[in-house]
Amino acid sequence: MLHILWVILKIIGIVLLVILGVILVLLLLILFLPIKYKLRGEMGEKTKMQGTVSWLFHLVAISFRYEMKQFNLILRIVGIPFKLPFSKEEKQKKKKTKSNRKKLKKNSPKISKIEKDDFIDEDPGNKIEDNKNESVDNIKEESYQNNKTTKKSKKRKGIWLSLKEKIINLKYTVRKFCDKIRMLINTCQEYKDIWNDEKVKLAIHKIKEQFLYFLKHCKPKKFKMYLHFGLEDPALTGQVLGGISLFYPLFHKNISVIPNFEHSILEGSIFVKGRVQVFVLLKIFIRLYWNKNIKYALRRLDAVKEKK
Repeated sequence: MLHILWVILKIIGIVLLVILGVILVLLLLILFLPIKYKLRGEMGEKTKMQGTVSWLFHLVAISFRYEMKQFNLILRIVGIPFKLPFSKEEKQKKKKTKSNRKKLKKNSPKISKIEKDDFIDEDPGNKIEDNKNESVDNIKEESYQNNKTTKKSKKRKGIWLSLKEKIINLKYTVRKFCDKIRMLINTCQEYKDIWNDEKVKLAIHKIKEQFLYFLKHCKPKKFKMYLHFGLEDPALTGQVLGGISLFYPLFHKNISVIPNFEHSILEGSIFVKGRVQVFVLLKIFIRLYWNKNIKYALRRLDAVKEKK
């Protein structure tokens, strides 16, 4: 009996160890397998651009393509494609369906107001004798003449009251405007105090440091660019070439620039390839999240926002 229990416990332990091993392997793959990116583009008579972002040996990949003013974005999971709703073709289809629905609604039959009035007029119960109409009109004319004088006096009073209201509203608007200016001056002063705080300066320096570290890590491993350009004025082409030549020692191995002093032209190509590790992104996030100076700066900014 004890031997059977021992065997069962042994099997359970092996299964648990296997599950833990699989989880650890997955975590290591997520952290240390890089996210690869690739971009290729051409510019000239036809502008083309395509790129891919892949992970886990291309098991998960996002590819995009821009050609002939059409943008397509496709997600692939284990080779199975899924079209994402960012392509222009799908947006155009949705717009067409909406326009067709609106046209159908407009073309649907409607009963006009004139027809409704005709139905009402045809009712014999609504007819009134001519003599009664004449007597009613006479009474209305007399009441109208009597009410003319009262209307004139009411108009004068209404004009005076409207002027009073406008003056009062103008006072309130001026006061509100002055209050807003005061609030703006106070908030600017508070932001200035935050900017001059030493802890906030240290927080900004830390963010800048980590951002530069991120750019250094994400910079492409392969980068090639070809540019053939020319402007209408040859002198302006020379000036642009002079500005580019200042930075030429930094990228002379990867970029080739060919000027054209005779024709206005702009064509070229670009190729970029690199990778990003999730572990590095996680490390940057932890450094920024647990930084005391950044937390202090965020607290001060929240305090200013709450006052508003």
